[in-house]
Amino acid sequence: YICIHVFVAAYRKDSNLTNKLQELQEYMKTTQHHLEQWMLELQSGTRLCDHDIFGSPDMTFIDNKEEVTEKEKQKTKEKNKEKEEEEEEEEEEEEDSFSNPQFTRSRSQTHAHWEHVVSSNASDLISTQTELRERFSLYDEQKHKNLMAIMSAEASTLDLEDIKNEEKERSKHIVLDNSNFGMIDDDPNVPLQSEWLLDEMLDYKTSIVACSNLRRAISTSIIGLWDRFAIEENKELVYILPCLQELGMNVDTHTPVVDYDLPQVSEHEKKTQKLDISLLNDFYTNRLCVANTPKKSQLFESSEDEKDRMRSFVDWAFSQHNKRTIIAVGHSHWFQHFFKYFLPPGSTHMSGKRKLNNCGVVAFRMCCEIFADSSRRYTIKEGIFLIVFQKSVRFHLVSSFQKKKSFQFYVDFVYLFFSYGFAYSFFFLM
Repeated sequence: YICIHVFVAAYRKDSNLTNKLQELQEYMKTTQHHLEQWMLELQSGTRLCDHDIFGSPDMTFIDNKEEVTEKEKQKTKEKNKEKEEEEEEEEEEEEDSFSNPQFTRSRSQTHAHWEHVVSSNASDLISTQTELRERFSLYDEQKHKNLMAIMSAEASTLDLEDIKNEEKERSKHIVLDNSNFGMIDDDPNVPLQSEWLLDEMLDYKTSIVACSNLRRAISTSIIGLWDRFAIEENKELVYILPCLQELGMNVDTHTPVVDYDLPQVSEHEKKTQKLDISLLNDFYTNRLCVANTPKKSQLFESSEDEKDRMRSFVDWAFSQHNKRTIIAVGHSHWFQHFFKYFLPPGSTHMSGKRKLNNCGVVAFRMCCEIFADSSRRYTIKEGIFLIVFQKSVRFHLVSSFQKKKSFQFYVDFVYLFFSYGFAYSFFFLM
């Protein structure tokens, strides 16, 4: 009993499969028949635009034979009517030709001429149309292969987000011109990149170099940025800003140079054999420009005097409308107070607590807010600090008593920076 039951179930399943196969075969035959008729119509040139709308739900693939015959009968009737109308018009023209003998050519002759022209070009037209249909048909094997290749490539592309992020990184530092105030603005929340900053330090078209009026800062800017200044077409000037002069009461924070006078190369630099003195002298005499900014005029300065000098430097920086980056070479104590003054209130950033190391280079963004009364407020973006150059060399010194005491100190250097180095980029923000 069990065996018979299983056999009957298997037989029923087999019969269902055969029925489905028969239905599928019939459907395939009908579709094949439709396709054959459609191809015949394409070859005959009766359906010129079917390849453009192939696959649309509104399309009728083939017409019945009866409908085709009815359409042909209607076409013949329309042609007969046109011929009768043409004959009537020809008779009227013949009557008029007695009065106008110049127009002796009948309408039937012109019509026959144009029919000959059309019939001669019809075969060429149909052949070109069929060639175009075959070339742009969806059944083109090569086109199908290319389409499948594109689909497989899109399916295998899993790092689309990475590509988008790379494009965003490339377009980060696109600077837009603010026509309202003639200043240059940039996205304040975009972090700075060291590679972009290195390029910016060498690009004299988009940045400007400012320097303290003390000679050690001037020599630092010349030697450290010599790759920039040595470009043949670069004839830029280094702007000497007295407002960048070092703070404090020490002797090395003052200069005997009178206002608007250019400093000269120091005797120590002249005696050294590591520098080309002729180039250095030429740079000091021809490529330095003293700007009109407040100078440290007395031995002791109040905190308000220091703030006035720092604010005058920022005013000068934001007045350079055609430059988006300011490279300032100055002194560590001055920069420490600068950060304290312009960082947001309550900031705990390290730049306001500790001084820069010798030849350290730091980049940051600074924004300017202009109010209705034309007053301005400058602030430093706290979260966008970047140490561009900082490298340490450790020296071990042994005392004269040959004891195992070792004194360690660090010297930070950047290429040929010998003194203090500092650079920052800024933007304008409404």
